[in-house]
Amino acid sequence: MSCIKDWPVADRPREKLLSTGPATLSDSELLALILRTGHSRSGNRVC
Repeated sequence: MSCIKDWPVADRPREKLLSTGPATLSDSELLALILRTGHSRSGNRVC
């Protein structure tokens, strides 16, 4: 599995939300944003 930072900017859920709005995101992308997955402030990053 790749890190979100390795994805093209246009495919990243947060950037996609900011550029095109919530209606363009899939349910899984919205859920990932709500759960804040793919982002770690604790330093326990896998990638």
